[in-house]
Amino acid sequence: MTQSAAERQALARALLAETEPDELEFFGEYVRAVDHKGQSGRLGPEWGIPELASVGPAAVAVGLYLFELLKSWVADVPKKTVEGLLVDRGKERLKAWFGDPKKAELGGIVTAKGKAEIMAIIGRLVVEAKLSSRDAQRLTKRVAGHLFGDDTGKK
Repeated sequence: MTQSAAERQALARALLAETEPDELEFFGEYVRAVDHKGQSGRLGPEWGIPELASVGPAAVAVGLYLFELLKSWVADVPKKTVEGLLVDRGKERLKAWFGDPKKAELGGIVTAKGKAEIMAIIGRLVVEAKLSSRDAQRLTKRVAGHLFGDDTGKK
């Protein structure tokens, strides 16, 4: 695995470990399934993933999607694009965070506006995963806890 692939998958792996540690052995399959789904495919039994919505694959999908979103925030884009989403020197801190997404550290890098944006995206992704209400709340709470060290996602 290349360093960029490992960096891309670090958050997804951490979220899976946080939400469904017993499913870590399936991490590679979940990543391949998410990548396949992103190419107009779908998560399904041909990938060894049941048709029923499951928290493990959803956690991996959320992690991979958030990595791409946050990576776009540190790309060479006009300052106005990410204005208000990151604290001062947030780009440098976020770049360092990618390699080792420590629990609860993102809360000190993004602003309240950035946190709200991330939580809205997580909410949308959880709805798309078609999880049960209980699993959706649990995943949202765990992701918020991992990223920000709080229970922002708790309802």
